[in-house]
Amino acid sequence: MTTSTNPVGSVLLVWLARTAAPLVRMGVVVVIARWLGTAGLGEYQILVANVTVFETIASLGLWPLLVRCVVRTPAAGYRYLLHGGVLTVAASVVLMPVMYWCSVGYDPVTRVGTAILALTLAPGVVIVVAEAVLVARGAPQMVAWLRVVENAALVGLVTAAVLLGHGLVAVTVAMLVTRIGCALAAFWVARRACPVSAARLERRFFRELVMQVPVFIGMAVVWALYSRVDVLVLSRLATVEAVGLYSAGQRIYTMAQEVPASVLSVVLPMLAAAHAESPARFSALVRQTSRYFLLLSVPVAVGATLVGAPLLVGLFGAEFAPAAAPFTILMWALVPCCWMKLLGQALIASDRQRTDLAINLVVLVVTTALLVALVPAGGATGAAWATLGSVTLALGLRLSALWHAGVRVGFDGRVRAIAGAAAAMAGAVWLVQAQPVWLAISVGAVAYAAAVVGLGGVSLEEVASVRGSR
Repeated sequence: MTTSTNPVGSVLLVWLARTAAPLVRMGVVVVIARWLGTAGLGEYQILVANVTVFETIASLGLWPLLVRCVVRTPAAGYRYLLHGGVLTVAASVVLMPVMYWCSVGYDPVTRVGTAILALTLAPGVVIVVAEAVLVARGAPQMVAWLRVVENAALVGLVTAAVLLGHGLVAVTVAMLVTRIGCALAAFWVARRACPVSAARLERRFFRELVMQVPVFIGMAVVWALYSRVDVLVLSRLATVEAVGLYSAGQRIYTMAQEVPASVLSVVLPMLAAAHAESPARFSALVRQTSRYFLLLSVPVAVGATLVGAPLLVGLFGAEFAPAAAPFTILMWALVPCCWMKLLGQALIASDRQRTDLAINLVVLVVTTALLVALVPAGGATGAAWATLGSVTLALGLRLSALWHAGVRVGFDGRVRAIAGAAAAMAGAVWLVQAQPVWLAISVGAVAYAAAVVGLGGVSLEEVASVRGSR
């Protein structure tokens, strides 16, 4: 199995799978919000935030390192799968009691749920390692589709548990069961994608891998804290209800980030290869992907501004109407967030991960300060403003680092066409704003697609490549 020769087709397959997974998992959030209310959703989000932080740390930041290494030495794919899996599982076992200890101060239900979710660390990192190897082997959609199945099973189990009168502890048990099943399947799929190799551990290979870990694990720790520091600060400085309101919009914000994640899972190997081949090709690939991210994120932000309130009420219930303000701010944060993530991968692909680590440290400190300053008075809305400020800062620092390194990134003249298409979409949604929210979203999507093609935001060749990849 080799890297795909059709990157557009690969991106579409990965995007469909990775978007379907959080869409399906949204069913868990809806069930909890409908039956357990804002407090129940807040407790659930605290649990998810904790396990996400510790899973990211336990993975040792190996995802981009494994992708880069397997791309450069494809024959060693299984060696990286085996040694990376053993290394991260060992790290997860060490972190399990630490994760439980961090639940001190929360209510008993949250502490029990944390203890159960600590057991998901080991299968979680196996999935991360397997996905990295599959990305480098040209099959990133495989684990993504396994996540769809995992989340579908989780929704079914959670719905049954809640309807039978069980609470969040039953939800965490369901998460553990489905995560173990997904990990076993992911490792098996990744093993089949690798060239035949002896199944044995090598001390020298372990040592070589561990020598490359420190910078990447530093990046993982900082990113883990950064990605969930908003919920953690909210849970300490605001009410559980505020966490629930913030989480309603954040779940959609997180789901929307699957777009750049899907693209980057295909683009990262291309960036690594392009950097080794030609600086000009590397810069061109970054610029092209930047425009695609702008093309996708701007209409989402505009749409959230226009129909955010009825969308949240329709999904979660009238109790979540106050979540509209933080939700709108978060969706505008998506615009710089997409570009910021691309530039981070560009730094890693060009062997500038130390620079990226330094940037992430600065952003983490500033983000924490913003949250501490804004959350006590602003609650969920204050947290959303802090998120917008932090991703904008991260974007600016990464842009500066790449320009200083001679990598010319930016946008071409077609940005004006994207802005015009977004304005056309806003006008179309405004005309049907009195209609059901799903109709308004559909009308806006059609108007934007037609306008962006008509105004030249997307070339006919690009449209043809998408059609030809189906």
